[in-house]
Amino acid sequence: MALINGVSYDFVSVRIVIANVPITGIQELKYKEEQEVTGNLGTGNRVHSVGFGGIESGATIGLSMNEVEKMRDAVKIAGFASGSLLQFPFFDIIVVYDNPQRVVTHTLRSCRFKTDEGGGSVGDTEITGSYDLFVAEISY
Repeated sequence: MALINGVSYDFVSVRIVIANVPITGIQELKYKEEQEVTGNLGTGNRVHSVGFGGIESGATIGLSMNEVEKMRDAVKIAGFASGSLLQFPFFDIIVVYDNPQRVVTHTLRSCRFKTDEGGGSVGDTEITGSYDLFVAEISY
């Protein structure tokens, strides 16, 4: 469907809420679901049926160091002295695509950080990191 004088979905219009807190220092959020689909062979050389595996969800989020350090502070307040994002409790991510023609909301449920990192390089005007997330389920 072509948009005539319409507005496309864009990252500028995305609102993201993590653990009930609006987050603005996100450079990237990618999420997906995968399901194993296997063709079952019988006699002959053609698939005679299909079997389905479980659905697995996951995400990657790009965060500014400012946002990461706020999350680390929350981990320390919760009693984990290391401040590692790996100690951050399970949380939901609500993604709102705030398009004037149709607002769409996706929810990533029971997320947890799988990776934590730090660092930077010469010339960086903003320190960012990319973090892998466990996601139990995605609602579209």
